[in-house]
Amino acid sequence: MNIHVSNLSFNVTDEDLKDFFADYGEVSSAKVIMDKMTNQSRGFGFVEMSDDTAAQKAIKELKDLGLEIYLLSGDNNNVVKKVAETLEISNYKGDALPSEKAEIINKLQKEGKLVAMVGDGINDSEALANANVSIA
Repeated sequence: MNIHVSNLSFNVTDEDLKDFFADYGEVSSAKVIMDKMTNQSRGFGFVEMSDDTAAQKAIKELKDLGLEIYLLSGDNNNVVKKVAETLEISNYKGDALPSEKAEIINKLQKEGKLVAMVGDGINDSEALANANVSIA
């Protein structure tokens, strides 16, 4: 399972992120995203864990720390709901049109949040363009 982690302190390193998640299970990879121009942390990163149960436990712990996790998908809402429930993600939207994903990102940004968007298709292009950081 791939986990997006945001609101990281700017001094958190790849190794720090890996060590934190290692308390929950095996970490395949951990990467803090750095700004290309300044070489400083962007305040978010990604962790990959092979054990979904361990990843779910880690997600719960992060939520307990106050981080927000969103699941936005064009997939059927019933499927998205089931995935969100399994991962205990309360912020989700299935059957989301590309414009709806972009609107949600814009709303989060207006609230002062740094938003990273991970997308895998042309239908994510508007949301990717609006995010602070886009990963395709």
